[in-house]
Amino acid sequence: LPLKGFYFMWVRTNLREHALAAPLEMNRHQARNVQLNHHDSTENRSPLKVDFLCEFSFLAALFVLPFSKALLDIFLVVAFVSYVILKAAKGEALCQNRFLIFFVGLFIISSSVSAFYSGYPPLAARGILKLIRYASVMLLAVDLFGDPVKLKRLLFVGLLSFLATVVDSIIQMFSGRDLIVGLPIQFTDLQIRL
Repeated sequence: LPLKGFYFMWVRTNLREHALAAPLEMNRHQARNVQLNHHDSTENRSPLKVDFLCEFSFLAALFVLPFSKALLDIFLVVAFVSYVILKAAKGEALCQNRFLIFFVGLFIISSSVSAFYSGYPPLAARGILKLIRYASVMLLAVDLFGDPVKLKRLLFVGLLSFLATVVDSIIQMFSGRDLIVGLPIQFTDLQIRL
């Protein structure tokens, strides 16, 4: 599926280049229109690159989720920053679905009520920030992957990540070492923890 998108971008770029290589029979007015259209399309290309960066970093975060928390955090920060830049460049709101924002806000507020009666305010504040972070990841995913084609990419990357985890677990079970980092199996009581 991702190759299909790259193919269409390549075809669109080649068609644009052929349009710029206009025949000599064109008059100046027609040639100027072709150049102006090319200039407009190059200006509009930067939000597309930011959109691609946002989607790619979110999918990469999903793929590395079982393996590395540090990479997960890095990719999610890149996804959030590029998402905010993209929405600011387009002049849109961060999330179009106000109904969803209302319910997420209501969920965060209702989950945070117990923090006021907690005996450990710093720990409660960290829990609230974690809850806000996960809710913002959900809002980002809903906004980014509303299109069925993009949703298929998300599910495909999730499936690849799951299969990589299963293969890693099987190799670790038979060889005694992790495939990625080389960590040994740790025994907990009578069961093996992979």
